[in-house]
Amino acid sequence: MAYSISQPRKDLIAAVDEITQRAYSAAQVGVPSDVREYAFAASIFLSHAELENYFVDMIDRVARLYSNHSPSALPIPTRLRAHLFVLKSSLQAAFGAKISGGDEQSLLAAVERSFIGSAGSMINPAIALVPFTGAEILGDYSYPSIKNIERAMRRLGKVCKTPPTTVGGIHSET
Repeated sequence: MAYSISQPRKDLIAAVDEITQRAYSAAQVGVPSDVREYAFAASIFLSHAELENYFVDMIDRVARLYSNHSPSALPIPTRLRAHLFVLKSSLQAAFGAKISGGDEQSLLAAVERSFIGSAGSMINPAIALVPFTGAEILGDYSYPSIKNIERAMRRLGKVCKTPPTTVGGIHSET
């Protein structure tokens, strides 16, 4: 099957091309230097925003792929299922309440409630998979910094223990 460029990538390329053209326009003779500097700064800012949109779009496509093609959560990587279970079950709040002096029955009731519904669909194959989104995978970490990309990849179940190496122009993981 031939490789085809994804729509999010096409959108990124088109947006960056447009931003680049505007930056070149600002570099023309006769444009005041302060306007040129603002145009370059805006180009950098807009390029970062487009890269973030691309990152979010790609993670959202992964979420839709799993959500639309899996009757249960079993094909989803266990790390991603764990992340989504904790997110959808609100267990962080339940454990926080218990740690700060809450009673055990409230904690157990919260855990029990998490076994059904959208959180339960992540751990029980008998419950139909409740669709999820890329925003649920990324949370507050949508900016594509190295740390956030690594966090997203770990949530998706991919952990790169060592950086890729290049051998004869071919990238491989060691």
